[in-house]
Amino acid sequence: MTENTAHRDPQMETLRTALQGMRTVAREMKDKMGDGRALAATPEGRQRIVETRAYLAEWRTLLAATVRELAEADRLLDKTLKRRWGIRV
Repeated sequence: MTENTAHRDPQMETLRTALQGMRTVAREMKDKMGDGRALAATPEGRQRIVETRAYLAEWRTLLAATVRELAEADRLLDKTLKRRWGIRV
């Protein structure tokens, strides 16, 4: 995919949105949590850390799945170009 059409591809927009969301969540959590040592000193704080880690793990999973889908699409495109038109990428 060329740079000229990448901005119109819905999958690229989904990936871009997921990346921005993950960065935003991480930034917000960092700001809200403040000093991690002080937060970890209380049971509520430790619970919040666990919840935050789980939330970020969900984002990582989404991102990894999206990257795998894009890689598979790339492999299929290469295979099709090679078989149909003899183009090697």
